[in-house]
Amino acid sequence: MMPAPVRLSFIFAAVLSMTSAAQAQSLSFGGDTANQPLTIEAQNGIEWLRDTRTYVARGNAKVNRGNLAIRADILTARYRETPAEQTEIYQIEAVGRVVLTSPSQTARGEKLLYNMDQAYITLHGGPVEFKTTGQVLTANESLSYWPDKQTAIAKGRARVNRAGRVLTADTLTALFEDAGDGNVTLKQAFAEGDVQIQTDGETAFGDTGQYDTRTDTATLTGDVRLVRGDDQLRGAHAEVDFGTGISRLLARKGSGRVQGIFTPKPQPKPQKE
Repeated sequence: MMPAPVRLSFIFAAVLSMTSAAQAQSLSFGGDTANQPLTIEAQNGIEWLRDTRTYVARGNAKVNRGNLAIRADILTARYRETPAEQTEIYQIEAVGRVVLTSPSQTARGEKLLYNMDQAYITLHGGPVEFKTTGQVLTANESLSYWPDKQTAIAKGRARVNRAGRVLTADTLTALFEDAGDGNVTLKQAFAEGDVQIQTDGETAFGDTGQYDTRTDTATLTGDVRLVRGDDQLRGAHAEVDFGTGISRLLARKGSGRVQGIFTPKPQPKPQKE
């Protein structure tokens, strides 16, 4: 028989408007959770370490605050005492099968740091994922998200997939905007290092790149290649319009040339009569 989960609740009231953590504690990951209680529960118990002002929850642990929830094998909540002698949690750390959810967004990873003072969430320790309605952002190393700035930075062959456009790079900086109902949608993505953009039938490569969802266009710079089947174009700067299907390639300064390699398709041999 499984032991019943242990639960602790912390009520945040006027203290939120009295301390420097007030704005940071409104961090909502796509919803308003300010002035709502924070609840910690776990299957294998919760340790209260008074000397370090820490709570450690183990075994199918969960933190809830409004519509924001964090699940993991182990959750650590760090707190401090306010001038009003109330408990104020300022940081949550999660380890093991971490899942962070809100009504319209989901993030997954092996480790999580949720810093309320600096208003950001970081997932790291292996493949990570941030999923919203309409797009998925993944990375092999880490993903940091600032909800107040609606900005995410993904590192380690980061990849964003939206509407059939797949942008991959060593580092991706994604800018989001409100899409209504507490959801966000990708506005722009900036890519650095071994950039690759894939669409139906065409792949573009470069050293750096930028994708704008509002115009459905991308630019690539550096060692640029546009590849379609066995054919490819090489240059230093490319402008790709996904809506029209038109790509424009520019040469490196001083060379004045772009290079095209076109492989003829084999013609069928005439049948003998």
